[in-house]
Amino acid sequence: MSAQLIGRGQCYVNTQGLTQTWDGRWAYTMRRALAENDLEASFTQHDLRAKVGNDAENDARAQELLSHSGVAVTRQHYRRKNKAIRPVK
Repeated sequence: MSAQLIGRGQCYVNTQGLTQTWDGRWAYTMRRALAENDLEASFTQHDLRAKVGNDAENDARAQELLSHSGVAVTRQHYRRKNKAIRPVK
């Protein structure tokens, strides 16, 4: 497995393909955030990506932010806002 060097010449991905440095920092940051803020539950970095996709102003912008090759994947997995519907008369 090839890994890209980050920062001071150290890589976040070890030889087994794990990201223990990143995972440890994320866990520490979440514990601190829960203790010091009004957060009710922890969240993952994947939740942040989903929030970016969902909060974008339109499908095209969400696709651009998430670097998808097509808008269909973006719509299916990341556009979660309820759409306004017209009631039947």
